[in-house]
Amino acid sequence: MKNSIIEKDELLSYGFCEYGTEDSQDRYVARNDLYVEELDPNEGMSFGAAIALMKKGKKVARKGWNGKGMWLCIPLVDGPKEIPAKGIWGKPNADYAEQNGGTVKVMPYITMKTADGSIVMGWLASQTDMLAEDWLVVE
Repeated sequence: MKNSIIEKDELLSYGFCEYGTEDSQDRYVARNDLYVEELDPNEGMSFGAAIALMKKGKKVARKGWNGKGMWLCIPLVDGPKEIPAKGIWGKPNADYAEQNGGTVKVMPYITMKTADGSIVMGWLASQTDMLAEDWLVVE
């Protein structure tokens, strides 16, 4: 697994818009409902840009994380999903699904693959993570 800057064509396919600069380096503007951001593909990106790419199915990580092989993703990129009770983790959640017609709506969430190979369900960003500009796409 390697960290990499996302390629120009891929950025454009995700709705990022290209524009030129005086120094002729390509730059991109990430557009989302809540922000417009300049993104230099030769540097890391903000957490906002990382979230936008996770919503497109990409895995992301911080350049500065100590653990090897760690990354984040959003498993339900297409939005909420009805999950049958037998596929629900945790007895209380499965019981709730059974009591409500045999399924339950699961909302999108961020998971983390940790350095020891575990998956953390419902990862929460720290203030440092949210303000960092060193987020990268993980291949």
